[in-house]
Amino acid sequence: MMNLEEFRTEMENSRRVLKERGRMFKDPQYAVDQLCDLYGRFDAGERLMADRVIDEWALSDDEGVRYDAQALIRRYSIVRAAEVLRKLAIRLESTMSPGAPFELKKVNQILVSLAAADKEH
Repeated sequence: MMNLEEFRTEMENSRRVLKERGRMFKDPQYAVDQLCDLYGRFDAGERLMADRVIDEWALSDDEGVRYDAQALIRRYSIVRAAEVLRKLAIRLESTMSPGAPFELKKVNQILVSLAAADKEH
């Protein structure tokens, strides 16, 4: 069984390889789709570690890393990520980058869907 550090490294390496393949295939969605498939194959223990890595990705300074985290959170309704997304929303509110308002809107939509998913369980 891997520890969190080893698992983080594996996930980051997988993401890097998948991003490169996506560029080779000229398919910008390839890496996200493959990361979602990978997450779907994780067992409960692996998902706990993956969720921690996804939390880290969600707060990354790299917009592409955040995009992948948000896709995973949305696809799998990772309700425990809501706290991290709220932190990101606060950060985006004070960010001057041109894409910040659009990302903030998306983050808020994900938060609404997570709240609905949480009420269902």
